[in-house]
Amino acid sequence: MNIKTVILLLTLPVLINGCLFTNPSDSSDEGGETKPLRIKTSASEIYYDPAAVVNFDITRNVLQLTTRYGGGCEVHDFELYWDGLFMESYPVQVNLQLSHNSHNDMCRALITDNLYFDLTLLKTAYSSGYQTAQGEILIHIYEPDRINTKQHTVRYTFNR
Repeated sequence: MNIKTVILLLTLPVLINGCLFTNPSDSSDEGGETKPLRIKTSASEIYYDPAAVVNFDITRNVLQLTTRYGGGCEVHDFELYWDGLFMESYPVQVNLQLSHNSHNDMCRALITDNLYFDLTLLKTAYSSGYQTAQGEILIHIYEPDRINTKQHTVRYTFNR
């Protein structure tokens, strides 16, 4: 074997596995930042790259989603969309769609991230539409898949 082949064989595992050692907080745009809930204006805004919601909670007006997805070499973008509609029931219900753009990240590390979304838009729309300062909304959160087979439900209670 010549020297170039030996060097290539020694460095190849490092190059291939380099994605696996990327710090997850560096590979996503979340890093604890609270993002706004977005109103969906077209279906083309939403990305459906696979991601699982493994936990969720609401504290004050912030929805925390713990997500798990494959990757590790690219920045992943997450957004949360609302169609702007309230489903009349007691309590009122809304559907939220999680959008995940992996930017074609082909690495295989299993990443777990906490995402934070501000629900003030829901509270304001509810308070305005129902003329009340307090309320309760059942939120259905759909994971990023095109057929909306996986959903999670959380109760959002608020006072102005």
